[in-house]
Amino acid sequence: MKATPFREACSLAISQKLGDTKLREHWSPEAVERIAGWLWQECLGIEAHESPRARCRYLLVDQTLARAKFEVLIMEPDPNKNVTGFVGTQGLTGKLHAHIDEIFRADDELRDMTGLPLNEVDWQSANDIAVIMMWKTYWISSVFNVARVALHDNAADNERDWYKPFFHAACVAAEHFTRQKVGMPPAIDDDVIALAYQQFMEFALGDAPSPLKAWRGHYRDWIESGRLNPPFGAD
Repeated sequence: MKATPFREACSLAISQKLGDTKLREHWSPEAVERIAGWLWQECLGIEAHESPRARCRYLLVDQTLARAKFEVLIMEPDPNKNVTGFVGTQGLTGKLHAHIDEIFRADDELRDMTGLPLNEVDWQSANDIAVIMMWKTYWISSVFNVARVALHDNAADNERDWYKPFFHAACVAAEHFTRQKVGMPPAIDDDVIALAYQQFMEFALGDAPSPLKAWRGHYRDWIESGRLNPPFGAD
């Protein structure tokens, strides 16, 4: 198969991004190889697609939303212990981690991942699954993000790239709706603000060259008034 810059970037990312995780300590070599092979085939599918950027964005958004669901469950309240740097920004508290067992017991999909009966899902079993799933979704989403950049679907020199702000927005929405599901007090009092963060997904799946610029433009008045307060600002 002929090497291309896109394929070289994706191949390298599959190996390097796996190395950022501890999945090899928890998965068999066969399981790792199976996901790596699937990732490679998806990257080839992106390249061959009639609209590579659209296909890549779809896969990236899907896996980033999955990562955000687990990321907010393992964030710590201490900003120094959170690698994303998001804790302390609007809607992200790091306080779900202490209640991760309750959250798993309240969510059938999460509980099923443990393979345990309801009364045996404790903090440690829930945390272990959340961490592994965060690593898995980090690996996959990071590869698709490298593919996105290799397709030149990133910011112009004078613009902020859109991916990290999108990931932040996904985390805000994930914490808000997780809190709703388990009956915890909201970190954002206004559901409309949480929905505004969630709507970033629609811009990321659209055809705007910069989903961030399009999203900020749509909510410019809210951002300038401080009602919507993303860490990446209004400009």
